[in-house]
Amino acid sequence: MKFIKWILNGLAGGIVFLGAGMVILRMSGILPYAVLSGSMETEIAAGGMVFTDTKERQPKEGDIITYRLNGTTVTHRVVCRSEEGYITKGDANQGEDANPVLPSQIVGTVCFSLPVLGFVVSYLQKHTTILVMIIVFASTFLLESMPVMRRQIPSTEKNEKGERNKKCAEK
Repeated sequence: MKFIKWILNGLAGGIVFLGAGMVILRMSGILPYAVLSGSMETEIAAGGMVFTDTKERQPKEGDIITYRLNGTTVTHRVVCRSEEGYITKGDANQGEDANPVLPSQIVGTVCFSLPVLGFVVSYLQKHTTILVMIIVFASTFLLESMPVMRRQIPSTEKNEKGERNKKCAEK
């Protein structure tokens, strides 16, 4: 039983640690985006999570950027810059993207990525009830495992012989 509690406390602590890390990244201008297609394989696998530096909005040739296109976000590599904007291409795609990316569409430059995390986040975004249950579950185990300072209050109840607690009876 202690082993299960140890594992659950570790998971809860990990969730809190990841949450704190995400807050710190957001405060520094780095936003996460899920990559659900294989257009950037082998650099970024389908289901990966990219972390985009929103302060870096003037990419150079070869940089991977995240940009907005018709209400969605796309993560592709900058092939070159033209008069019309940035020419981009997914690493696994045969040709360049149809339209140049305007500077106003650029969210930022990708600084790093993590595999599989995009699928997990995408699933949790669609199933918020599960996410809330995980947060409540993690919070419960963390709070339960924290030492609680309890003040001992003398009992005024009768013991097995029917006598009152002497300390309380004297008062």
